[in-house]
Amino acid sequence: MNSNIKLSNKPYIGTKDYIGENLDLLFYIFNKWRKLALSYNYAEYIIPLLEYADVYRAKSGEDLGNKELYNFKDKGGREVAVRPEATPSITRLVTKFYNTTPKPIKVFSILNFMRYERPQAGRFREFWQFNIDMFGDDSINSDFEMLKIATESILTFNPPKDSFVIYVNNRPLMDKILAKISNQSNKQIVQRIIDKYSKLTPEEFKAELMSKAKLTNEQIEFLTNILQTNLKDLAELIPELAEDTEYKRLITLFNMLKAIGYSQYIKFNPAIVRGIDYYNGIVFEAFDLNPNNNRAMFGGGRYNGLSEIFGINNMPAIGFAPGNATMEIFLQNWKLIPDTIAPTIKIFLPQIEPNQTVDYYAFADKVRNKIKKLLNTTKTIAIEISLKQLNLNKALKYALAKNFDY
Repeated sequence: MNSNIKLSNKPYIGTKDYIGENLDLLFYIFNKWRKLALSYNYAEYIIPLLEYADVYRAKSGEDLGNKELYNFKDKGGREVAVRPEATPSITRLVTKFYNTTPKPIKVFSILNFMRYERPQAGRFREFWQFNIDMFGDDSINSDFEMLKIATESILTFNPPKDSFVIYVNNRPLMDKILAKISNQSNKQIVQRIIDKYSKLTPEEFKAELMSKAKLTNEQIEFLTNILQTNLKDLAELIPELAEDTEYKRLITLFNMLKAIGYSQYIKFNPAIVRGIDYYNGIVFEAFDLNPNNNRAMFGGGRYNGLSEIFGINNMPAIGFAPGNATMEIFLQNWKLIPDTIAPTIKIFLPQIEPNQTVDYYAFADKVRNKIKKLLNTTKTIAIEISLKQLNLNKALKYALAKNFDY
């Protein structure tokens, strides 16, 4: 390599270096999520950074499976991709032992991912996610548990009242409603436009439905009425829904959530459809209600059919995945970051001039052990021993610059 080449010390666009306090915050969030998952008896996993590109192209949708995919051919000519999400990969992993393992199978991970998209506030090309999924149960109870954990993934940070909401819908229910105004060929187009409903003006929403989905004014008016209707009144607009299995399941789910006091956090919203193709049951998205950051934080839902691409038909599955970037913004805007989040107590043992009469390192090691016994804390105790002699002034400056506690 040419030694005269000078390279930038900035990280690749859309990525971020973590060190010191930034990393402390990252691990503060991760530790909360890990503790939550373990409290529900979910097992932690790690998946490879690379997958075959077709794993994501099969069901992840146009954006995730193509436009945002970091893909390339390896030296053996195989097309691979850096993981943009965990769902296809953990589905692949679980299909390997699904038929021989007691159900449900409950798993979680905290991993980094990459998507080629425009970097902006709360969205990077490399990001970290808490992925939590349950396989092997198609009952309303797994819907309930996943929504409960999703709510608690935010409540664990002690947010104020009315700081967030989780909107819930049901994809099969919406499919039946959309069948009244669209056919199979443009259903996905309509769904993707609905997915942007909250970001578009009424005029923009109507224009996209007319130009891209070819809907009439009457069909658009019908759809707009649906998107502005609560769950109870939905059956009045479409009477046949009153006996629909998915509609009744959704009613029961909200009654269960109300019974534990979570209906204050979880609301029905027919505009939530999720743009990823593999969802085929309940879908949900958590929103930050801070006026400075009124946006979606994370989403999830049921994806029973995804396992078909790995040879297992109808493997029940449900999950969600909050990311670190949106959670950091949520915590900052609501002032939820504690003054001290470092997982360690940091202590500096300087070697002060003049020379000690005993071997300094042997002496300092005894002091280190004594301190650990005296502090008696569950935190990690980090003790740095000075590598060279310092006068008192330099020792104090060093300790302050490195943010030692003692």
